[in-house]
Amino acid sequence: MTTKQGEKSHIKGGTSACSRDFLSRVRERTAKLHNDLEEANPFLVAEPRLPEFWQMLRCLQPVFACVESELASLPAERQLEFGIPSRMRSEALRSAIVTQFGKRDESCDNVNMQIRQMRNCVSSASFAAGCLYVLEGSRLGGHQILKAASSAGLDEPNARQFLHGYGSATVVNWKRLLAQCETSISTTEEKIQGCEVAELVFVQFLAQF
Repeated sequence: MTTKQGEKSHIKGGTSACSRDFLSRVRERTAKLHNDLEEANPFLVAEPRLPEFWQMLRCLQPVFACVESELASLPAERQLEFGIPSRMRSEALRSAIVTQFGKRDESCDNVNMQIRQMRNCVSSASFAAGCLYVLEGSRLGGHQILKAASSAGLDEPNARQFLHGYGSATVVNWKRLLAQCETSISTTEEKIQGCEVAELVFVQFLAQF
């Protein structure tokens, strides 16, 4: 997780490596984790059925709750910069699980600790960019998952809200977030930190499956 080690590996390529944007860096650093997560998701690797759908949501819930809690603790100006308050959706996920199972899943203390430790080690902009790259990126596939879940009989409104994202504006909002990330984290060190944060969030999700 150390920034110096990560920076050394990226600077090795020379000046062009230093000038790479955050998006190209984070896509490269998280590509395998992203693929591993999709392969581990029970709802994506089999014929869509509601039991696997709810298993997926229960795996997602602890990480969403922990990451959003840490994002909510960032300075107010940083939250406004990234539009964090309007991006929160763990409450809809929690409500869906309570409705379905009659109780809230226990939060994962280990996830809390690791996410908080990372937040304390990087800039607030890098933390926001790395977390939101993963959480907001998951909205892009939410429409297809919602379509499949609906075909399987999903009618729970909170679960549908969680997956619906921004509806037809999802892609536009995603592009705006990426533009904000590039504006807010301009140095090589911050870009590397943002990548490390995104990697950690992916690892925490993968550990739940």
